[in-house]
Amino acid sequence: MAKAKAKAKGKAKRGQPTRFDPAFVAVAKRACAGEGLTDARLANLFGVTRKTIDRWKKAHEEFDQAVREGKEIFDCGPVEAALRKSAIGYDVIEETRALVEGADGKNEMAVVKAVTKHIPANPTSAIFHLKNRNPERWKDRKETVLESDASDGFQLTIRRHVPEELPLFDALSELAGGEDSDG
Repeated sequence: MAKAKAKAKGKAKRGQPTRFDPAFVAVAKRACAGEGLTDARLANLFGVTRKTIDRWKKAHEEFDQAVREGKEIFDCGPVEAALRKSAIGYDVIEETRALVEGADGKNEMAVVKAVTKHIPANPTSAIFHLKNRNPERWKDRKETVLESDASDGFQLTIRRHVPEELPLFDALSELAGGEDSDG
């Protein structure tokens, strides 16, 4: 209550002045987008506590927006791309290097063999991606509805809502290049 009265009378705030600098907005966005920094690591970057970062986000809307946008860029950029890549499989070139004699007679490291390897789809990544992208279609749980006819009290109808097909199993089998067990 005393603080509110002091502010109303135009008296100066108590405590240390803020260390916030408007340049922190661009730095925070770049750090969150490029490195995926959490608020705790952002606090470490600026040499303040996490609580200070929270205060800055409340007091400076542009700082809060920059942190959120930076984190969104990181989450939707490389992390999402890596999950998608893991879910569908990918090829990688593996190089073997060895010490060979160069044209000038000096030994140097050179690629002696390059092999393209296929990294198969990761079923866990595929499941995670599909369930989050379209949860209604790919959900695990099956609904059981119990109904009773109130007139006689003894009739009970149980309906199971199970998809006609098993799209997740089919999709994963196709990704893995496998065949179903019915052969």
